[in-house]
Amino acid sequence: MNSLIKTSLGLGTAALLAITNVNSATVVADWGGDYVSVDQALAVPTPVGSAPTWTYKYSASTAISPASGYTAPSGKSGTFYGALEVTNSEAANAASAWDASPRIQNNAAADRIRLRSKALAASGTSAVTGLVFFKKTDFLNSMSSPSQIKFDSTSNFTMSLATNVGSVRLAVLDGSQWYLSSYNFTSGSGNISLSNLASENFGAWSIDSTSAPLPAVPGSFGIAGSTFTDIQAVGFYFSGSTNTTGVTPGVQATAFSVSAVPEPSTSLLMGVGLTGVLLMARRRRQG
Repeated sequence: MNSLIKTSLGLGTAALLAITNVNSATVVADWGGDYVSVDQALAVPTPVGSAPTWTYKYSASTAISPASGYTAPSGKSGTFYGALEVTNSEAANAASAWDASPRIQNNAAADRIRLRSKALAASGTSAVTGLVFFKKTDFLNSMSSPSQIKFDSTSNFTMSLATNVGSVRLAVLDGSQWYLSSYNFTSGSGNISLSNLASENFGAWSIDSTSAPLPAVPGSFGIAGSTFTDIQAVGFYFSGSTNTTGVTPGVQATAFSVSAVPEPSTSLLMGVGLTGVLLMARRRRQG
């Protein structure tokens, strides 16, 4: 019996160590580096709608990352997905509404995802809205139990970007529900850095494959990141609009990273529970 207790204590201790040593910087998505040698067009779907607004619908199954000419981050597939909407009152078709095409732009050692509406030559409206996201299955680092991940106080979000007359928010898919952060970056060019995603507030966002046009930003942001327990994807939402000539509203993302932690696996929790039972039994016998 004593050998059983010792063995179980050893297993329980290992289980406890495994739980307490969970890597709190497990990367859900980590994009930022030199991926293309020349500009590569994103694989956007056929748009719906007509002048002046065209929508490239949301899809969680068809990637928008380039099919070729793109070297993914080391050890990861590098695949990413999205939904886009562009408005340009001077454009006769969807292709001419963009400032170049949606693409990964070769930019020295730090390439960027570039999504901008074409500038106006005269009066009118130029606007772009979108979601770019990365699934955990495509960007997740190796973990012992990757089936469910969550945010804790060490989870963070960083992004390097440039925007024109626009805003950017963190987007999180928890289970089957999308959320946008209350944090809204509107500073033009710079870095976003959120160090405690468990305490960040989010609002439920109802985007789906039938959405055209894309849904508006949530009306309230009262949901704490600590409530997310089944994070499936992370990304960024952006929106920009202008009536000024010569300005290209949109976003250029040079780097994007979000970290999360794995839920303790059932087997580890069972090991800890068994250890507790055996410890109680041992104390009773000694008493």
